[in-house]
Amino acid sequence: MKFYCKQDDDGFFYIIEDAPDERHDLIRAAFFSQQGNTFLKWYPKNMPDKEIIIPNYERLAPKIFTRNSVNWEGALDVFCRLAKKHSISFIITGSLSVLMQGVKINPTDIDIVVDVSDFDRMKSIFSKYTIEPLMYNDSLLLVKYFGRLCIENVWIDISAFPKKGYEINHIDIKCWNGHILYVQSLIECLGIYKAIGKEEYVMEIEECLRKS
Repeated sequence: MKFYCKQDDDGFFYIIEDAPDERHDLIRAAFFSQQGNTFLKWYPKNMPDKEIIIPNYERLAPKIFTRNSVNWEGALDVFCRLAKKHSISFIITGSLSVLMQGVKINPTDIDIVVDVSDFDRMKSIFSKYTIEPLMYNDSLLLVKYFGRLCIENVWIDISAFPKKGYEINHIDIKCWNGHILYVQSLIECLGIYKAIGKEEYVMEIEECLRKS
């Protein structure tokens, strides 16, 4: 596989060429679109931090898209240590928050919500892990502040809301690997997965709630 970036009048592109068929689902899950034997992801040509993003993508993407497993434990531990060192508070959402509350699923990435002020600070703190820019994007319908890190070959999606807890009304507290973690509640996660029609998660969460 070939991994590189290019820019023209139409925008800035992440590119993957010659990916074997067995890797296509993983690439599509990262929101690449397929054109023949090439996968593309578009950003506006004025995308910030290209001098950081391009070498990070060329260094990290080959490992991400050839991985055979998701080392979310290693990725989360690195993230937690850096966040603690720089006093960044965060909430874990998505599949990992569900797993940490007793539901037996296998996360494919890590979803993190931070405050807007911390979101801006993370650009320098996590620069060597940043694979998609941490930026404000008014075209996004739900989360205007969004970016993506890659730690231990695992995607970590970073989002922020105008006020801390703006979209997260209920959290749970978990102790994991020496870290105190705030996670989105199972009830709130259940509502989200029902809304997006992820029935396999809905059934697993409902079964866990019945047993609790």
